[in-house]
Amino acid sequence: MKKKPNFLAIFLKLSLLAFGIIYIMMENGYYERKMSREVTLTEKNIRKFEQDVKNNKIVDISLYNIDDDKDYSTKVSRFGTKLTDDIGKIVLNGADGIVDVLKSLFWKS
Repeated sequence: MKKKPNFLAIFLKLSLLAFGIIYIMMENGYYERKMSREVTLTEKNIRKFEQDVKNNKIVDISLYNIDDDKDYSTKVSRFGTKLTDDIGKIVLNGADGIVDVLKSLFWKS
């Protein structure tokens, strides 16, 4: 007799794996590094900016910001990131609540 695959278990395992990968990426600062690169001016653009200021030209940051990075995120990855952030907040708040309960049990205020 063949055993049927348990789709719920497979889905939960894949979801846990995706959560773990996204969580690790967020904790390692992948998103923050990506965002910081978007606002960093290159040395060449800084010189151009300074020259334009000296020449009293109109200065707009979009003229000096090079956007070489392509956004490869999808709706699924954005959803995963949001879900991971929300789960992290819930876990953090839950842990804070548990600590508060333990404090109230063992230490008098």
